Amino acid sequence: LWGFRAPRVIEAAQYIAERPTGWLEELRRAPYPEAHAAVSEIPGIGAKIADCVCLFGLWHEQAVPVDTHIRRIVTEWYAPELMSRSLTISAYRRLGETLRQRFGEYAGWAQQYLFWDAIAPKYLPATR
Repeated sequence: LWGFRAPRVIEAAQYIAERPTGWLEELRRAPYPEAHAAVSEIPGIGAKIADCVCLFGLWHEQAVPVDTHIRRIVTEWYAPELMSRSLTISAYRRLGETLRQRFGEYAGWAQQYLFWDAIAPKYLPATR
């Protein structure tokens, strides 16, 4: 079921289990950048998954997970100067910051609406 991810899932679970009691609750109360940095230290967790954890699990509503859909939207609508750049960590951060500047503290939820708008036509039947 987990395939090649199985060892990483086990490592991540062990890492989290070794943290002090209340570690995740502390990250919920911590500033977003601090929570993102801490989650990024979990084995197998990169910037996007760290943002997913921050947004959906730790309630940091300014966290912006950037995938190919969000990257396309942000570069087409708000930051065309980032379109030709490869997705380095610097470019990833700039894409998220672009949405935070535009949508403020709820940029993560705005990202979800933009994401859904981008993928919904693929998965929903056409309406009449």
